[in-house]
Amino acid sequence: MKLATKGSFIRISLLLLSIAALFAYVTLTLDYKIVSIFNSPDNNFKIHHVKSMSEGGAAPYGTHLFISSWYQPFPYLYLEPFFAGYCIGNPDVRWESAQTLTIEINVKDKKSIIVQKSSYSSLKINYQIKTIAVLN
Repeated sequence: MKLATKGSFIRISLLLLSIAALFAYVTLTLDYKIVSIFNSPDNNFKIHHVKSMSEGGAAPYGTHLFISSWYQPFPYLYLEPFFAGYCIGNPDVRWESAQTLTIEINVKDKKSIIVQKSSYSSLKINYQIKTIAVLN
């Protein structure tokens, strides 16, 4: 009977680790669906626009916006959103400069906004919120 070699043990271990990492990625990202990502003009920050696909998050089944540094992947898995709420349509995200961000949002009423922060690190966030009547 031939024993497994060190090389085959390493290959099997790497395969199992890859399968575990893929399983973790898939299960962790089921809560959010990425809609779009906006890079800052100097590429130091990214805005991640995601939709909640579950009861999780600040606004279940709603819109969430996250800011992360350019090197941080999947901020919606470990950061708090700077905006969360129930928007009509998608928010319009514009970088006015590398340090100033403008977000245009349409909502049914002010109670539709759950989280709204006006700064993050060195960034200033301006909001232009329009209340729109929705016909049922």
